[in-house]
Amino acid sequence: MKSRDRQLDGNNRFEVCASPCFSRQKTLKSGRKIGFTVEIGGITAEIFSKCHEPFLKSLRKKYEKFLSKNVPDVRLEIFSGKSGTASTKVTIDSSSGFYYITCRKICGRINYRTGTGKIYCSEKNPYTFDSFLRVLWTLYLARQSGMLVHAASVACRNSGLVFCGKSGSGKSTLAKAVMDRSTVNVLGDEIALLKRVRGKWWVFGTPFNGEHDAGMQSKKPLERIFFLEKSQYTGRNQVKSRSVNDFLRHVLFFCRDKNMVKKIFDLAADISAGIPFGCLCWPVKSSIARCISARGLTSSAISGILCRRLGK
Repeated sequence: MKSRDRQLDGNNRFEVCASPCFSRQKTLKSGRKIGFTVEIGGITAEIFSKCHEPFLKSLRKKYEKFLSKNVPDVRLEIFSGKSGTASTKVTIDSSSGFYYITCRKICGRINYRTGTGKIYCSEKNPYTFDSFLRVLWTLYLARQSGMLVHAASVACRNSGLVFCGKSGSGKSTLAKAVMDRSTVNVLGDEIALLKRVRGKWWVFGTPFNGEHDAGMQSKKPLERIFFLEKSQYTGRNQVKSRSVNDFLRHVLFFCRDKNMVKKIFDLAADISAGIPFGCLCWPVKSSIARCISARGLTSSAISGILCRRLGK
């Protein structure tokens, strides 16, 4: 018999239908659970299940660089199930303290007050689960003065640099170009995690990767944010009048809760007020891959620029 959890909020509906064969699934002996604890950006989560050992092993391998022994902030149990929609939808019930998230073929119900949650997966795919985890992290980060940004991030000596750009703008290519440099470490090639700690902004490594397995468990003081853009020339220039608007276009956030959205806007304004913004450009009729090997923007030149803190 199907069990069903529902949350109605205006026109938004969250619905989870547990798999009818869930009760017949093979559970581990003595009902013991298997799982692991992962820490990303100072937020720790225990991910576990009682009947999905192969899936848990694949997830553990994906997040192996971010495993932690710290006490988890939230405990997420995985079940079999299916969601009612394929689109990404986030609802917050402030009265009961729940996040309701539907993302692709996964949906979850997380009590952010007790730090417990149930995740229903109709597809045991680590990359689908990774998409869900990104959405969940945006909610937890917003409450801790942090956010996820569609950007590559690198650690250069004692500084963190972020390169924002839409898909295909060259984030992964840029990260790959400096990956083998001893003085530059790639924190991530697709998603950057920015967080304000004691009044200072930091960039953290994440496992939310693009083309390369480049993420690492590290953090650096955020020094500068660059936008990857196509232009009539190759080089660097400052961005002033449109810096906040450009930055907000790259922030990942799916929730429509007014209080949460206001937090994101306030955080973006705080970043723009204290962190220099710039632009890294390459010719309109060329790709960043070609520019990296062309004069003026070679791999060595990029590494040298980063090592000099991009002009600082």
